[in-house]
Amino acid sequence: ASLFWGVWGYSHDRPRLVQHLDLLRSNGFEFVRVFGAVANASWSDRSADPRAPGYDAAIAGLTDLAFEHGLRVAWTIFADTVASPSPSSRLAVIDRFAAMAKARAHEIVYFEIANEGWQNGFGERLGELPELGRRLKARTQVLVTLTSPPPPLQCDARLSSIYAPGTADFLTFHFD
Repeated sequence: ASLFWGVWGYSHDRPRLVQHLDLLRSNGFEFVRVFGAVANASWSDRSADPRAPGYDAAIAGLTDLAFEHGLRVAWTIFADTVASPSPSSRLAVIDRFAAMAKARAHEIVYFEIANEGWQNGFGERLGELPELGRRLKARTQVLVTLTSPPPPLQCDARLSSIYAPGTADFLTFHFD
């Protein structure tokens, strides 16, 4: 199940977050997909901003809380790049997730570098994703995927340019 607002919920409305976790688990869900960094204007009421005080504690705490309630987390690290506008700031976010995962790999299903990166912050910079994937893979035992390729979903040069060898453990597709 998608619980994109999970980081915000952990910091600002934990009782509601726990209600959602318990409801999902009681209905057979095994993991939740959460956005790690999303800060564009349309998310101002539930942002997850790596620049915010307590961010590292929030991503670790949410991961632990979900696990305590019988769920694992699938982290989509970048839902946009508003809070991480430079390549170096995005590498720093990757390193923070890798550090958080060291003691929690069993609580995490996978890391996805970017949610539909072609339209959510990376755009023409999709070529940056392989480097981010390699960096994360080198620092964690958690499975890594890069992003869903842009439509139409075809196994062609666009796909292989994103998913270069050694950059990811599996491929994600977001269907219409």
